[in-house]
Amino acid sequence: MQRSHRNNISLITLVCLSFLLPLNAHGTDATEWEKLDRAMEEGRDKGRTWTRSWAAIFGTSALVNLYNGTNDGSASARYDARVRTVTSTLALGDTLANPAPHAAAFRNYRSYRVRGNDPHALDGARDVAADLMRQERENRAWRARIGALAVNTGAYFAIAEGDGRKDDALSVVIGGLVVNEIKIRTQPRTFSDAAFLPIGDAGVAIYPSVYALPNGIALNVAF
Repeated sequence: MQRSHRNNISLITLVCLSFLLPLNAHGTDATEWEKLDRAMEEGRDKGRTWTRSWAAIFGTSALVNLYNGTNDGSASARYDARVRTVTSTLALGDTLANPAPHAAAFRNYRSYRVRGNDPHALDGARDVAADLMRQERENRAWRARIGALAVNTGAYFAIAEGDGRKDDALSVVIGGLVVNEIKIRTQPRTFSDAAFLPIGDAGVAIYPSVYALPNGIALNVAF
């Protein structure tokens, strides 16, 4: 009888574990969905703000320089303004043609999110996040600077050779390259800033942020 009693206890334990393990996995998946939701929504919002802000900056610059190109006092200033009109218009076109990828990634992510009960949906959502991380890093790589370098090199020759003012041409080029570098460095990095903390055979993504305070700095880590 005692042996039979022990077997019953073992059977009950196995049955309980068979229910608890799926529940635990479901809870883990739900937590991951929540974190992906927050990260994707944050990326979408920051991406839209970044794209709209830079479109407004380049659009305003093009309009201002277009006006100065016909109304400025000196011939050289009008010439430089016309060159800047061209470079600003090209930068505006590039910004509109190649916006931050986060809004498109969010739409793709939602196609998996609505299929939350599908066992493969979470894998698809992870792939979207991984692809967005790759795009964020590529958008800050050296190739992202080639277009601006080509445009500003053209501006240099237009002023240096076309109008014989090499110093002014260099100033225009440096200004254009600095603006492009700021544009690149202000792109949203919602996923590429995440680090991966290994825990045994698994792992968790962590998102460190450093803040400046009056008396020092603070580190915030989200995961």
